[in-house]
Amino acid sequence: MTRTKNKRFDIIVGIPTYNEAGSITNAVRKIDRGLFKYFPEYSALIVNMDSQSSDGTSRVFFSIKTKTAKTSITIKNSCGGKDANIFRC
Repeated sequence: MTRTKNKRFDIIVGIPTYNEAGSITNAVRKIDRGLFKYFPEYSALIVNMDSQSSDGTSRVFFSIKTKTAKTSITIKNSCGGKDANIFRC
């Protein structure tokens, strides 16, 4: 699935990241399989909340083939790190 705009979703799963290009594939695939298996009747979205990774995490995220729609948001934050995507500095 590719980027999605202006659509309503029943379930949204957020993945906070910072330089996770080497590990995001496994997480996204497991989330996608779980959503498809356990919640097939719901409209779902996987959101990558990235803290300006320098390793191409967002690019890798979008290259992963999923049945679930997905999008990525870049968090521009002075304190950086994936926890900054959850807790504002």
